[in-house]
Amino acid sequence: MTAYELAVSTDIFKVIEYQLYAHLASGQRLGANLSGSAFLSLICMGDEAAATQRREIADVKAVLSSITMDTDTMVITVTFKGKRTATRWVNWRLPLARQMLKLHDYKQQREAVKLSLEFAR
Repeated sequence: MTAYELAVSTDIFKVIEYQLYAHLASGQRLGANLSGSAFLSLICMGDEAAATQRREIADVKAVLSSITMDTDTMVITVTFKGKRTATRWVNWRLPLARQMLKLHDYKQQREAVKLSLEFAR
C-alpha cells in the first residue's frame, strides 16, 4: 500500500466513524495523557455488576474505535465505528472511573434544532 492509498483509506475511516461525547462529573479528574488502553481499563462496573451490565460493557468496548479526553473542557470523546453503531449507545451511561457518564449525540441534537427552526419559520 502506498502512502497515498493509506491516506485515502484513513480519510474514509474518519468519515465513517461517529463520535459521542461525555462530560466528566464535577470534581472528577483524570490524567492528561491517558492512552486508549488506560481509558478502557477505567470502563468497568466491578464484581458486583449484573450479567447484563457486564455484557453491555464488553459490547461497548468491542465497538469502540477510540476514546480521548480534552483536558481544557473535560469532555470525553468516544468514537464508534459507524453512526448506526453509535446510535445504540446514545444516552447510555458509561461507567468510567466509578462515575456514570451519559453519552450525548450533539450532531443529532444540532440537526433536530435546525429542523425545528426551519419548521417554525
